Amino acid sequence: MFRPVLVLLALVACADAQALTSVEAPAVRARILSNFFASELPPLDAKTHRHFEPAPGVTAEAVTYATQFGTRVPAILYLPKPLPAGEGERNRERKSGTRAHDALKGDEQLARQRVVAKRGKADGVFDFTFVPDVSHRPFFVTKPVALWLHRQLQFPNWSDAKIAALPETRIGDWAAANSVPMDRLYATEEREGGTRALGRDFPGFKREDLSVLSAAEWEARRDVFVLEAWEKAARATSALGRAP
Repeated sequence: MFRPVLVLLALVACADAQALTSVEAPAVRARILSNFFASELPPLDAKTHRHFEPAPGVTAEAVTYATQFGTRVPAILYLPKPLPAGEGERNRERKSGTRAHDALKGDEQLARQRVVAKRGKADGVFDFTFVPDVSHRPFFVTKPVALWLHRQLQFPNWSDAKIAALPETRIGDWAAANSVPMDRLYATEEREGGTRALGRDFPGFKREDLSVLSAAEWEARRDVFVLEAWEKAARATSALGRAP
């Protein structure tokens, strides 16, 4: 999946979003940790590598942060202006469209059942939905997901009616109009190409525009970022019977 689609929902939300208060932030963080049974996390040790402006009214920071087993995650943080990573940098060859993450198999229904069993109740457990006649799509930029997020987080300047009235953009048309390359398997109607993203008139970006690190910086620290390093450490920890 090409990372510019990440901008679509961010640009719409940034214009109206307000920061959590000092009282609200710890409560939201505690809910996230509890829901995913992640009571022990390493210090973030966040690093900002550069700043850029992807669109009018939006500023962005290219960051990395620490995760399990000594690895780091590259990410782009979107913020409203004035004053919310991608597949390629998680790949050993720094390529997009490799679908390396698809090699890690799972079962959504079984995963939810296991979480409910461990939690002892279904309240507060993650939701999921199957959409007929589609495949691998970035649903996080779509109107139904924006509505779901609003009902969970109560965006201060949005309402169900406002979200429902927002225009939509077919990603395949947006990519063609802005010369944004798409993986040929994702460019089809049932996948990313046919997705209706929330909003319109979004700029296009080159792949390197949204890379956190330069090619030389990434190459020097590749094993800190790639998925294979995390998976190797996770499997070794699991084989030894230790908690991550």
